[in-house]
Amino acid sequence: MENTPEKGEENAEENPTKNEESQEQHNGNGDEVKTAKPKKEKLRNLLAFYAFGALIYTVYSVIISGAQDILAGTFIPTAAVLVTNVGPYFLVTMIAPYFIHKVPYIMRIVAIYVFFTAGLFIIVYAKEVYLKLLGICTTSLGAGIGEVSFFTLTAYYEKVTVAAYSAGTGSGFILGPLYYTGLTTWSCVSPNNAMLIMAGSPLLYLLFYAIMEKKHSHAVQLTPTSDDNTETESQIVTWKEKLAAAGEILPLVIALFVAYVSEYIIIQSVITTMAFPNAPFPPRVHYRYYIFIFLSGEFIARSYLAVIASLKPSLVSVFAIRRIWILSLLLVAQLVFFTLAAWYRFLHDVWIVFILIFLAGLGAGAAFTNAFVVVSETEPKFKEFSMGFATIGMGAGTFCAG
Repeated sequence: MENTPEKGEENAEENPTKNEESQEQHNGNGDEVKTAKPKKEKLRNLLAFYAFGALIYTVYSVIISGAQDILAGTFIPTAAVLVTNVGPYFLVTMIAPYFIHKVPYIMRIVAIYVFFTAGLFIIVYAKEVYLKLLGICTTSLGAGIGEVSFFTLTAYYEKVTVAAYSAGTGSGFILGPLYYTGLTTWSCVSPNNAMLIMAGSPLLYLLFYAIMEKKHSHAVQLTPTSDDNTETESQIVTWKEKLAAAGEILPLVIALFVAYVSEYIIIQSVITTMAFPNAPFPPRVHYRYYIFIFLSGEFIARSYLAVIASLKPSLVSVFAIRRIWILSLLLVAQLVFFTLAAWYRFLHDVWIVFILIFLAGLGAGAAFTNAFVVVSETEPKFKEFSMGFATIGMGAGTFCAG
């Protein structure tokens, strides 16, 4: 890219899609396309994507952590919280990728803020448990819009933003339980007040969106020359092209679906039945340790590409795992093993379970972050749609497991 004329560099900054296309042309190969050395992304953009991921999954984890408190005094099983926390999210990820590109990002950010804030206030102030579940559904809609929007938004930025967002989601998995347990157990704050404090967090969506660079706005606000009009028309993705693009990444979406089904069955069903009398802690707290260790592994795996990218962005492509189906099969194998262990009780040491749970967390986290890094390498014209379509695997897997 060093020999590219100045004018070309300016256009590349204005339109990331054009930049990526020019990188491919300099290759001159008819075979597999390889991009040029990635440019370093601005810190404020990386912080914004990290914050977006952390905010979505912190609220999600807080609601799951507070499931028993939300349903206190009722006979409704806690699984109802998981279903209402995932169902609307699943529907959004199934439908939104086909039309959400028509909605400006600023309107999406406002919608995310409104859904999250309204949902948390309903959970706090509603007296009837069914209204509380409605509040959870409302936050789930915000999470679905956010997940699709933020992944599609990475199409206008460097690949490292995918890793930054993934690292944020991993942090959210850890921050949510720590926040809720810390306030309600260690600081003796009531569950309702803990939720009420969390209701202020959606304001951060507006703050971080305000400080980030608006590359996506530059990409659609081209100068009205005939050349630009021709290029803009060529960037419009038809329904036929969307279906073709969806077909190309469908194997990856299926692999992601299998990984999520296996992950959630392991942590929500199978390991809940495993406890050891000889463990150095009482049986009732086994599951808390399992979840914390699993989420720690997932956090590490979701964050490793972000750490590599912060040191040397060009190494992301080297350390990315492109065969997602291998990670999915490993999770399926772990699901089978844990099921047999829970049924036949051939494991006699909790530390073995700790190690295996940590490895399962690593596999689940790696499947998430690497899947979207692979999708981000698709043809620039279809990247925004493909990033949104890939979220279907996550939503469907989580919903089916619930």
